[in-house]
Amino acid sequence: MTASATFCPNCGQEVFGKRHRLRLEPPGNPNFSDRLNLQGGNASRLMVTLLATLVGSTALITVFFDFNAAGMMMAGIAMAIATVLCALPEIDEIRPLFRSQALLRFWPWAIALCITPLLPLIADVWIDFLGIEKTSQKDYMPDFTPGMALLTICIMPGIFEELAFRGVIFGNLKHMLTPKRAQILTAALFAGIHFSPIIFPYHLLIGLYLGLLRTRSGTLLVPMFAHALHNFVVIFVYDAN
Repeated sequence: MTASATFCPNCGQEVFGKRHRLRLEPPGNPNFSDRLNLQGGNASRLMVTLLATLVGSTALITVFFDFNAAGMMMAGIAMAIATVLCALPEIDEIRPLFRSQALLRFWPWAIALCITPLLPLIADVWIDFLGIEKTSQKDYMPDFTPGMALLTICIMPGIFEELAFRGVIFGNLKHMLTPKRAQILTAALFAGIHFSPIIFPYHLLIGLYLGLLRTRSGTLLVPMFAHALHNFVVIFVYDAN
């Protein structure tokens, strides 16, 4: 009788009996660059979305548009169109983040409503700690009406920056990194597009806060509300004073 031979898939040698233990190498974890290549189109949309938010940032408005109400509006519209185009291919993942059931959950909205207005106080403490004198805001965008400021500085960034960062960018990064690292990197990118090294730690804190609201509430509606409310408090309360 002829017995069929068994061979080790690693070394190729014939296996005799049950004493020969197969020592298989565990598959290595792909690094970030490998994961980026594996993502393909998703990674490309991540980069395009980041560029879209850069176009809408205050620093680049002075490059592409006039730094006035009309320029802010044009930059916001450009950012909105690019962000929506990047989000459309991922609509199946993003649609659940707008589910209406989230409107019935009380505590995420309560946290956003109670904590968000207090956050700009941290920025004041940080600026005072650095010993930076606050400049006069007397002539800051004099052509802005309250309605225009509400739309271009509060509502549009609140909707489309959250769709970009907590929607498309975080949605892609969480497939490449651990959720915690994806959260931190998303917040760092969010802080970076504001082009303010002095206030970077504060923007990083805001990014982490908005990301926490997104993951804990399971919806983009809460961080969108918190983002718009934060900008409203900064513009209409702190800058108004």
